[in-house]
Amino acid sequence: MADTAAYVAEVEQLVIDSLADLGLPGCGRLPGFPGVWVDPNGVLPRKIAAVGVRLVRGRSMHGFALNVTDAPLAMFASILPCGLSGRPVTSLSTEGVTRSMHEVVDALAARAATLWAAPGTAVDRADVVWRLSSADLAPFSRGEGPGEHVRPTTSVRLRGRLAEAGVTEGLSIATRKPEWLRVPLRTGPEFLRLKNVMRKLDLVTVCEEAGCPNIFDCWNDGTATFMINGERCTRACGFCLVDTSKPLPLDRGEPLRVADAVAQMGLRYAVITAVARDDLADGGAAAFSATIAAIRERVPGCGVEVLIPDCKGDAEALGVIFAAQPDVLNHLILSSWCLLHFQESRW
Repeated sequence: MADTAAYVAEVEQLVIDSLADLGLPGCGRLPGFPGVWVDPNGVLPRKIAAVGVRLVRGRSMHGFALNVTDAPLAMFASILPCGLSGRPVTSLSTEGVTRSMHEVVDALAARAATLWAAPGTAVDRADVVWRLSSADLAPFSRGEGPGEHVRPTTSVRLRGRLAEAGVTEGLSIATRKPEWLRVPLRTGPEFLRLKNVMRKLDLVTVCEEAGCPNIFDCWNDGTATFMINGERCTRACGFCLVDTSKPLPLDRGEPLRVADAVAQMGLRYAVITAVARDDLADGGAAAFSATIAAIRERVPGCGVEVLIPDCKGDAEALGVIFAAQPDVLNHLILSSWCLLHFQESRW
């Protein structure tokens, strides 16, 4: 633990020095509160970076999240960040320092190389791909509306990321995959019962739509993750298997059917996610609220966790979900944040 504490201090110092390089001096530590703070000795310290540590079998994994722009910070007014009361969250732009994400990443990478690389050795950056053209974006991101867009081939952006990772060739679709990569088909009685519930109630699960390889484990244990607001997403994320096309109108009876499924499955904890619905004024927020209410009325005491889209950053729409007070609120999309992970892993 002594080594871990020392390493966390190094991570904090890395961020402190990088912020000074970017034009925000005076940042530091607040005793008893890990992370990096602006004006830590002042009247109102403000948290600009969080540090995370996880210990697994004697190994520690570390990461930090540095707030670059103030766009998402208004949402912190609806929660208690890091469980700290009276300790506001800030960002570079909030503190009057306007820097691009490229500049922030370059500053952090330079400091990390100085701090941890052996003298005279070349530094290999596992970086993101910065190239971005309109052809890489989904129709909504280009301002074209939902449309009937279907990407015929691997996107330019994904091909670029694969090339930079050294993946230039792969197995053809006709080549038999190794046994360790093949997920065994296990459709036991509980799996079939749960599938029958979903079909009878005309419900959608992310387990099926996203092609999750763990579906047999979860469904045979009687658990599933509901996906509301239809099965057609208005985004076209390169990593996701969910269908991207013009959505159908909302099904107003869906929240009640989700609640019925929760009751039939005997769940004490329900997990609800959704496709992105940029075609709706509230991004689908009202449906989340209605589903939470329906589950609590049908199965009192059942915990409800929601994994919500960004609702296009609309504070009023997100407020509808916050007002429903789910037991756990998670998000599917993070933007305008700089998130770097330094960790030891075994692949």
